[in-house]
Amino acid sequence: MTEWTTGLSPLQPETAYLISVRATDADGHVSVREGRFVTGTPHTDPDFAGNDGPVGCAVQCFTHAEVLVDEGEHSEASLSIETHTPAEIAVFYGTNPIEWNGDVPFIEQALGLHSGADPVTSWNPTMVGLEGETTYHVIVRAQDSKGRASYVTGDLQTAAAPPREVTVTFEKLLIDYTGDAALYGELAFDWGINDDKLGSSSRAKIGIGNLDLGTEATTFTLEYHEDTEHLFTVNGGEWDAFSKNPLCQASGPDDPPLWRTSRFCHRVKWNPAPASFSLDDIEQMDTCGPYNVGDGKLLDRCVVFSTPDRGNDYPRFRVYLSFHFEPFE
Repeated sequence: MTEWTTGLSPLQPETAYLISVRATDADGHVSVREGRFVTGTPHTDPDFAGNDGPVGCAVQCFTHAEVLVDEGEHSEASLSIETHTPAEIAVFYGTNPIEWNGDVPFIEQALGLHSGADPVTSWNPTMVGLEGETTYHVIVRAQDSKGRASYVTGDLQTAAAPPREVTVTFEKLLIDYTGDAALYGELAFDWGINDDKLGSSSRAKIGIGNLDLGTEATTFTLEYHEDTEHLFTVNGGEWDAFSKNPLCQASGPDDPPLWRTSRFCHRVKWNPAPASFSLDDIEQMDTCGPYNVGDGKLLDRCVVFSTPDRGNDYPRFRVYLSFHFEPFE
């Protein structure tokens, strides 16, 4: 033979031994090797990871680790964790990828959960506040009483968040400048969402101050997803005072047609006030109390936005919007 393995027994702890190995070949030649060794102190640590497999978390103490996401769930996920040794368990999760520092995994800017100071063998935490339609990376760490740690890693995918219904109302306008100081100046307004015209007012002489848009065609229900933005626009037009000039109203066959078709007779100067808002924008808005849009909307969200200043020929005004949805978080 060219190899041989045997055990040495019995041996005493903390004892020096001399060992001699002799080999004889087929021709009777003999070779001898000698050496010495010292036995150590026997292990008395019950958590020692010996030949019978790991007992503590020295190698791996997880017996079960699973992420549970209910069908259609978009904002939370639970974990089912079990270990064969009492341990402190921590969960780290986030959208950044898992990286490794030697044998230790980590996630930049991770959120975390902890089982507490008392060691456990099972734990079922819940990760809340997750974003919809997002991949999360998860690290679970178990650390035993000796400070030895085991890790498992995984991923989870949340479902798309369902749309939320939001009721928006074009509450009122505050006219800052009519656009024309002449006697015959008139204003008209229209408003809409996402380039769809949804309501309008008739031409009328309107002075500086609040303008109530009424109750018809001013309140609409929209669907908001997490990444949705809706565009709200109010157009204000100042109809030129020259449209009241007698020369512009000539209608007889001998009247010059130039007067009736001139841009000076029919010109209207429009000034738009557009603004886009996401669901997150709405949640950050002030409550409507200070905006004086109605007692029933004190806890709704309100915002005001304005037209640009395009010069003295164009009307300037501010738009008041209110937003309502249940439950309001």
